[in-house]
Amino acid sequence: MSEAATSPESSPQTRGLRVLPNGDVYEGEFEGNLPHGHGLLTYYNGSIYSGAFQRGKKHGFGSYRWSDGNVYKGNWENGAMHGTGVMTYSEGGSYSGSFFAGKKHGDGVFIDKRGNRFSCPWDQGVMTGHGTIVFHTGTCYEGDIAAGQAHGSGSCEYSLNRKEDGSWVGCIYTGLWCRGVQTGHGIVKYAPV
Repeated sequence: MSEAATSPESSPQTRGLRVLPNGDVYEGEFEGNLPHGHGLLTYYNGSIYSGAFQRGKKHGFGSYRWSDGNVYKGNWENGAMHGTGVMTYSEGGSYSGSFFAGKKHGDGVFIDKRGNRFSCPWDQGVMTGHGTIVFHTGTCYEGDIAAGQAHGSGSCEYSLNRKEDGSWVGCIYTGLWCRGVQTGHGIVKYAPV
């Protein structure tokens, strides 16, 4: 048989159900012997992918549910999360934004299980760059972020506090941060409300 007769490009597209050698089960469109088009892949460990395939790999839009309950819905390229998508974590929290080669990369918003909201750029799965963190307590930080913490120059507005005389004040610190802690030179302002 010639190489052209067995390549995915020259084989007609068909639908079917196949049990793969590792125990995974694929139901959907094939081109040659490879998943190609839309399909459902149920992994032997309980994880499930439903979506587009290209030459045997997840490619295009799809939804993947891990056996631990985490769910990703979004774009795939060459078998990896790539482009825009939403990751929802089983223990609580979510990430909505850009992915590159399977990792959070580019602009994104992460909300942890406590309700803290991190809106910042990501680099190879790590929060880094200029962004905003809004804590579930109402405290809000805007500035440089490294490894998910205030690091560099930034300003933090703390939630309101009641003074002994009953009046309310807010506190804003603007200055330098190191691993989430105020450090070096900075300015603290108290403002009556």
